[in-house]
Amino acid sequence: ADWEGTATLASLEEEYEGLSCVLIELELEASGDQEEMERWGGRRGRGGAAGFVGSVSAPLESTYEIELEGRLLFSLEQGRPLLLEIEGDVSTERTMERNSERGDFSMSSTQEGSFTYSAAISLEESEG
Repeated sequence: ADWEGTATLASLEEEYEGLSCVLIELELEASGDQEEMERWGGRRGRGGAAGFVGSVSAPLESTYEIELEGRLLFSLEQGRPLLLEIEGDVSTERTMERNSERGDFSMSSTQEGSFTYSAAISLEESEG
């Protein structure tokens, strides 16, 4: 996906686990078209899957849309990120069309869901 986004410095005085941090708010989005090839085979009884004879290839059109928001806490004192949290919505639409000697077939589906990601970064002391 080709992503577009903005990062905005929201605060210089955020605290996380006793450390002073800067808060960076994130807005990310991606959308586009993806074309895939799908194969239908003829192994499910007479006439093949869904009545298609032999192996038929046809394009499966797929579009996606992703919108995410989040935050990054960065310690200037330690010079490293401490926490990244992102959440948002993801949707995919798919349509396909098939033509065969038995007729035409078309199908479309939409999937929607939520996305959540959280990563806390910490330092461990080495032994020795």
